Amino acid sequence: RRMLGSIQFDFVPHITVVQFDTVVPPEALVSHVASLQGLVTSAQAQGVNFVPSPSNNDVWIEVLINKTAAFMDLQRQIVSHSYFDSVTLRHQIGEASRPHITIGHVSMTELDSISLDIDRALVHQTFQNLELVVAINGQHFTVAEVIRK
Repeated sequence: RRMLGSIQFDFVPHITVVQFDTVVPPEALVSHVASLQGLVTSAQAQGVNFVPSPSNNDVWIEVLINKTAAFMDLQRQIVSHSYFDSVTLRHQIGEASRPHITIGHVSMTELDSISLDIDRALVHQTFQNLELVVAINGQHFTVAEVIRK
């Protein structure tokens, strides 16, 4: 469990590189992603963002991540796999992408009632030793399961 102010979260903070609609990706895709390990090993934070959900009264709380050429190249290399010939991406990649770490998902009511105690260092933090994995989405697009080769 993680805490943000007075709200508890039961998910793994993560940077979504590519998101697509499927239940379980094939082993070939897991192997392909594993072969790209090390292309992006760090990420620079660029502040905190509050994004209203387009479908309800919820708010996503995110740490924005600097979109680098290496990050966009990683996205392109992931979707170059033939698996993506028949899969719909949930988010855009490349210049149109918005890399971030989701640190919270709350209702507007909860947001109004909590004090967000966010460390100022998070605004400019560099996250090191990133691991590239395939994950299964849970509720609110959180990481429910990590699939490793």
